[in-house]
Amino acid sequence: MEHAKIRVIRLSLQRHVRSMSREMDDLGKRIEDLIAATPASRHKSRLIQSTKGIGPKTAAASLAYVPELGDLTKGEAASIVGLAPFARHPGTLRGHRHVSGGRRDAHASLYMAALSALRSNPAFRGFAARLKARGKPAKAVITAIMRKLIVIMNAKLKDGQASNRYGAAT
Repeated sequence: MEHAKIRVIRLSLQRHVRSMSREMDDLGKRIEDLIAATPASRHKSRLIQSTKGIGPKTAAASLAYVPELGDLTKGEAASIVGLAPFARHPGTLRGHRHVSGGRRDAHASLYMAALSALRSNPAFRGFAARLKARGKPAKAVITAIMRKLIVIMNAKLKDGQASNRYGAAT
């Protein structure tokens, strides 16, 4: 928009932005209604959102993109969204582990939730501070928080309750 110098083009772009915003709002409302319509989905969404930093959009994305959450081990939950570290050590070469693969849409949603959890959840702030003190880069810290979030969501759905025993403030 800031690059559109011609008035007609700027007005056209503004109409398109308003139209897309309305459509996104409508889709968001439909997703909320679908979750609210099913008691099981509503319960799962509440459990997922019981962790500080996870909101309705991340809960909806998790339910949609990782429907098997609650039936997985913590390693499987992390791996399915591409947050399990894999060593790439061909032959005698040794290096850092990297995360890769997984369900990219769930991964992207968890990234935003990790940023929110880092700001709003004291347990995650402390966890991040400990990792930084050990010399971990910022991206590795965010990835670790993402992994912790998916593991916590999986555990809460497995137990069926929003307890605080998963090492993070709720």
